[in-house]
Formats: sequence, structure tokens, C-alpha cells
Amino acid sequence: MVKYLNSLISRFEELKKGISINSEKWNIMPDARGTIDQNIEEVKEIDKLVSEKKRELSEIQARARMIKEKKKELISVIEKRALGVHADETERLKDYNIKDRSS
Repeated sequence: MVKYLNSLISRFEELKKGISINSEKWNIMPDARGTIDQNIEEVKEIDKLVSEKKRELSEIQARARMIKEKKKELISVIEKRALGVHADETERLKDYNIKDRSS
């Protein structure tokens, strides 16, 4: 649970407890407990949504890291090929932004 949302729920629960303890004073108020319960549920719903999105983001980030590793391998292969293709003309490596490793 997100900390700031949890603190909201805790505060609502404390207020609800106070209303219950002092119910004779709150009987004239229009559905104070129901309003609090409704707000608690709303906070819980958004917290659930935040948790789901965090999980989804984590999964996407894991996929992105896998893709990064695969693409880095491909870049390495292409760089090695460029080094081979231009072995006799190393100045051409600048076209690929590859530093001449012979110097």
C-alpha cells in the first residue's frame, strides 16, 4: 500500500472510531460513518490501481532490460563487422562513430 494513501485510511479509521465512541453526538449528522466508509473504499480502489500499475511498470522495465541486452549484442556484432569491413581504411570508422582502436 502506498504510504500516503495508507495514512489517509488510518486517519479515516481513527475518525470513524471517534464517531462510534461518541455516536450520541453524531446521530444528528447525515450518515457520517457511511461517508467515511465510502472515502476509505475510494482510497483503497486508487491504491489498488497504483499497485497494479507499479507491477505492470516493473514487468515492462524487465522486458526493456532484456531488449537492451539483446540490442547491445547486435550493436557489438555490427561494430565488429564495421571494423572488419574497414580494416584497411580505419578513418572510415568515424562514419560509425567508432574510435580507431589501432592508435
